[in-house]
Amino acid sequence: MPKAPVVSASSARPPKPLAAFDPAAARARLERRAADVRACKADSSFRTMTATVRLAGTVTVSPRGQATVALPPGYDVSPCLERLVAGTRFRPSLDGGEFAFTFLL
Repeated sequence: MPKAPVVSASSARPPKPLAAFDPAAARARLERRAADVRACKADSSFRTMTATVRLAGTVTVSPRGQATVALPPGYDVSPCLERLVAGTRFRPSLDGGEFAFTFLL
C-alpha cells in the first residue's frame, strides 16, 4: 500500500498575515445587503411609508469578522437589522474596527 507524502514544516505555506481593518470594504459588504434591508422594512412599522427612511447606526466588527450594530432605541425594525449585521461575515483583520452606516429603508 503506498504511503501518503509527508509535508515538512519548512515546506508548508506560512499563514497569510492579517491586514488592517478596511472600513470602506466593510461598508461596501453591508451595502450589498440592500435587499435584506428592504425586507426588514417590509416587516416593520415603516412598511406603509413610501419615502425612504434613513436610520443611522454604528457597526462594530471584531478582529474575527463578527459584527454588531448600535442603533437608536425605540424602532421595531432594529432587531431585524441587528440580525442582518450579525449574519454578515466581514473580512478578519488585525484589530477590527467600526464605521458609521446609514440603513436606507
